[in-house]
Amino acid sequence: MSGQLGLRSAVRGRKIPGMRSAVALVVLAWGTAASLGCGASMRTVVESDMRFEHCYRIDDDAGAPAEAKRGCWHDWVSHYTRGQDRNRVDYAKERLRVLSLAPVTSPVAQPSSTMAGPKPSSPYAPPPAITPSEGSVTSPSGWPPGASTAAVKQQ
Repeated sequence: MSGQLGLRSAVRGRKIPGMRSAVALVVLAWGTAASLGCGASMRTVVESDMRFEHCYRIDDDAGAPAEAKRGCWHDWVSHYTRGQDRNRVDYAKERLRVLSLAPVTSPVAQPSSTMAGPKPSSPYAPPPAITPSEGSVTSPSGWPPGASTAAVKQQ
């Protein structure tokens, strides 16, 4: 029994080499895992990106009312800035400020573009025939003057 007592006292009094480094490694690993879990999740960042692009698209649409633009940017600044670049946050705040200064008006109707010909009735219909304008000269066969049908017949 005295032999066991001597062994126990020898183990108790002796320091185990590398114990401090093992404890330090465990603490470092735990700290790293905890710090990675504190950032914005990938899902949050992607959702914020999509919402930013949505507001950007609405802001670019001339037909969208200013109130819808203002509401979209306000919602993004209030709820979707976590994990975003500072440039995006600053841009959204600036757009919100500019839209808040703009007077609330009804959307202005965009002028319709005039087409040279009639609107197409079907995507499969051939284009309408072009009538020669006044002053243009065509040959009786419909070929421009000086055109030779011989080049076409050779092919």
